[in-house]
Amino acid sequence: MVNINHKFVFQASSLLKELPKIDSHIHTNWTDGKDSIGEIYEKAQQLMLERIVFTEHTSRTSESWFNKFADHVNKLATTNTKVHLGSEVRIFNLDGEIEILDSVNSICEIILASVHRFPDANGNVIEFSDMSAGNVLNLEFSLMKSAIKNSQADIIAHPFGMSLERFNLHPTPDMWIELVELSKKHGVALEINSKYHKNFDFILGLFIQENALISIGSDVHEVDRVGHCIDKIERFLSEI
Repeated sequence: MVNINHKFVFQASSLLKELPKIDSHIHTNWTDGKDSIGEIYEKAQQLMLERIVFTEHTSRTSESWFNKFADHVNKLATTNTKVHLGSEVRIFNLDGEIEILDSVNSICEIILASVHRFPDANGNVIEFSDMSAGNVLNLEFSLMKSAIKNSQADIIAHPFGMSLERFNLHPTPDMWIELVELSKKHGVALEINSKYHKNFDFILGLFIQENALISIGSDVHEVDRVGHCIDKIERFLSEI
């Protein structure tokens, strides 16, 4: 759980005054990204970002490599762009628990919890082909709410991302508002994500209107996507 003074999380209404040049969701070739830590950092410097967060996917089996990854991040010869360490982990059951090792959690500055697959009541993964459209949207909504209430993570990554990206399902404004209010109550931020949020302007506008607790994430998997979310926010703000 974070607070509004956290360096990666802020109230959405503050974007109307100042846009922080940060990217808090980045993957490299240590997991499913294409480019190296150094290549990502060089791009962030070129874009004059204030800070970036490397947030590799981890699970209960990640202890063998994550400390080495963290060492590589921490040994970067940084200049004006500050570097931070985080992790993206899955919400693995209906109670909203997240799959994270204590050894990973202890050295990360932020933890992103995300829905990538859907568990059943026994914690087994449900195949996408076995899910109905209505079940997808409601289950993703329920998983995120449970994770927020648990407050084990700092940020919900790409909220409603599976519904939007994989199934082209759009949550109602009331669902978004309920999620925003719950996240503010428990101090768990919602990510505005330029990869999964195809209806980006609607979501960002709602976040600003409701003064959501948010983070900024491009969900980088290749170097050209560094700072992409900042670009989209700047365009949105220039048009309102």
